[in-house]
Amino acid sequence: MSFIFLIIGLFMLIYYGFLAIFAGHAIGVALVWLIAGIFFIALFVSSYTKRKGIRAFRFPLFMRVFVITSAVIVIALFAYAAVLVLGDVRQDDWNAEPEFVIVPGAALNGDSADVVLQARLDAAANYWRIHPDVIIIVSGGNARENRPSEAQVMRQTLLASGVPLQNIITETRSVSTEQNLRYSLEIIGQNAREGVLIITSDFHMFRSLRLAERLTDVPVYGYPVESPRWELPYYLVYEGLALFKGWMNGYLDDAAFLPSFS
Repeated sequence: MSFIFLIIGLFMLIYYGFLAIFAGHAIGVALVWLIAGIFFIALFVSSYTKRKGIRAFRFPLFMRVFVITSAVIVIALFAYAAVLVLGDVRQDDWNAEPEFVIVPGAALNGDSADVVLQARLDAAANYWRIHPDVIIIVSGGNARENRPSEAQVMRQTLLASGVPLQNIITETRSVSTEQNLRYSLEIIGQNAREGVLIITSDFHMFRSLRLAERLTDVPVYGYPVESPRWELPYYLVYEGLALFKGWMNGYLDDAAFLPSFS
């Protein structure tokens, strides 16, 4: 059993290292992997020394129960988020041509889009090439002083991809997915006769669609963009926590947590 703790702990520490070095996720939700890894390594040391009869610090029973219980909760959260999120990772089969596209913001890499956000913007630019009259709303505020907002960076990226300025609207007040959609839908109002298309990452689509459907009566469609597969465990935990937070804050009702495989 002790070596299982070691394997789990090493995996979590290595995964955290990949997140910190290659994806820039060194804080926030990524710390779940670091803290869990340290605890599992410590559990291994405690269990191994006890078995060998070595007098060393051992975790009290209540702490071991707490850590294992926490791990079970995180794994359950991860699994259920996977069912919800991956069950809805599909492009809606629609016949309409939405006049508006909403692209929610994501983390920036300095003053440019990171890999996840760049993929969303590439998909939006490709959609514009097929539907040149579409209006793209890029949504994301500024969490950094004296630096461009997410929406401003997104606008510049779309312009560099050839999308005309008149086809882009920037929404710079939002600091969350719920606000991304709320403020963008306020801009659209009742002008979307054919509906609204949300272009966002595959792991983000489930929550985005559920939030948008609560905020508007116009048809809402999804265009999921594939994200890096190795980052998926991180984002599934992130989305699990975000779904729970949305439920606690009243942004999502109980029905939002029912899986959809249609």
